[in-house]
Amino acid sequence: MSSLTARGDDGAGRTSVVRLDREGRCSGIHHKEEGRVDVLRLRGAFYIRLNAAEIRRNGRADWSPAVAEEKVGRFAGRWMEMNPQAGPFQGLARACDPTHFSGRLEEMARGLEEGRPGFRELRREPADLRGEPVIRVTAPQGPAVLSVSTGRKPYLVALDEGPRVRASFEDFGEPVVAEHPDPADLESFLDFIGQARDTGPARTAGARHATAITK
Repeated sequence: MSSLTARGDDGAGRTSVVRLDREGRCSGIHHKEEGRVDVLRLRGAFYIRLNAAEIRRNGRADWSPAVAEEKVGRFAGRWMEMNPQAGPFQGLARACDPTHFSGRLEEMARGLEEGRPGFRELRREPADLRGEPVIRVTAPQGPAVLSVSTGRKPYLVALDEGPRVRASFEDFGEPVVAEHPDPADLESFLDFIGQARDTGPARTAGARHATAITK
């Protein structure tokens, strides 16, 4: 499929709604308790935006309460560009990678077609998911269970890895609307994760808008 919406949870209280396509566009929202992280990915550039609760919850251990509040004042509600391959939010970046989910299905389909060892013995059971007939397939490398459509060209409908990850997929083929944030609304991620320094009066959290639409 050219695009999809993934809805899921990580088994640790974080829920996510992410819309992504094969061209590398992604827009998503992740919640845990009162914390919220918005994400954008556009052809390799990856941005995050944290609310005040997420900054306080994920603050560095060496931040004093005063430093944490300075971080909230400067960074809450503002976009930061970061390396999706490293850092504390790389797991959220992986959820924006179009190969993260589709790669599992494609690998399984090739294994079944080629009759590779370990794939021939996969359990395949018919089932029903939200009124749609599917085939549940147990992945050979672990406890993951993939629910796959029964159409001519199968696509991934759901992924269940026990308590660690559960996700469902919908809105196939719908466009992903995501644009680079306004440069005036960008802050430095390296400044965010580093020690606070005297930056003058804290800026008001939040408010400038960058397009990030997630269904």
